[in-house]
Amino acid sequence: MALLVAGVRADEDKDMVNFVGGVFRPTWGVVLDADTAVTSRGIVTRDRDVYTGSGKVYSQDRDVYATSDGAVSKPGDTFVGRNGSVYSAGEAFFDSSGSRFIVSP
Repeated sequence: MALLVAGVRADEDKDMVNFVGGVFRPTWGVVLDADTAVTSRGIVTRDRDVYTGSGKVYSQDRDVYATSDGAVSKPGDTFVGRNGSVYSAGEAFFDSSGSRFIVSP
């Protein structure tokens, strides 16, 4: 499985990309803008530091995301949480199941 974040995007869009790729972890996804993404797990929306997707609400405080499964922290390019780790390298996210890709404008 692979998650690729491709294309040119503004810095504020990177928060959505990081959330979708490192925390939400769908099979595939398309980040439309800084506040909206369409993924294999449904639509993800963002209002400031609160993300909503798949009937769940997530919050972000700097490099820590609060989820219903516990916290996910982002030291550097790695997302570490109760459900394992995800490493982002450029435009791709990798975890123990392989890599995942997300397309972004």
